[in-house]
Amino acid sequence: SNQKTMMVISSESKATYEIDEVLRGTPTHVVGTSSDITGNVVFNTSTNKVQSADITLDANTLKTDIAMRDGNVKKLVLKSDQPSNQFITFKTTSVEGESLQSDKEFPVKVTGDLSISGVTKSVMFDGIAKLANDGSIMVKANTTLTYGDFGVVVPDLPFLSNVSKTVKLSVDIVAR
Repeated sequence: SNQKTMMVISSESKATYEIDEVLRGTPTHVVGTSSDITGNVVFNTSTNKVQSADITLDANTLKTDIAMRDGNVKKLVLKSDQPSNQFITFKTTSVEGESLQSDKEFPVKVTGDLSISGVTKSVMFDGIAKLANDGSIMVKANTTLTYGDFGVVVPDLPFLSNVSKTVKLSVDIVAR
């Protein structure tokens, strides 16, 4: 078969979210990350292209520099402390890009169904893909989301203001 299914290597992969807020009067650029990513990537060995991917992130493991913020994100924003909201998932519907050649980076556009807190929307990620010399696939891609489209609301907290309406999501995935 010309389809090779590769596993996402959690220890070499990560998801990141970035958002701007004003915390206790100070403009703050928040960066949260997690390596709790699992899933698979299907690679077509005759076209040398990534055909599809199916990725799952445990939202409860996203961490910033402030544990209290992480608790608020979990309980109040993503409500990921509820089992039905624990995982953020992404299933590709299309992957556009050139054939990969060994160890060179190529632009890639990945469109798929992103599910956050029980709401699924089609989202496009822009990025690069690379076929490493050892045969593993690396994909780095990002998108900017209006999180309100997913019904996600940032609660009114006295010490927090001017939270941007958009969040940047990035994934850095290695599969082999």
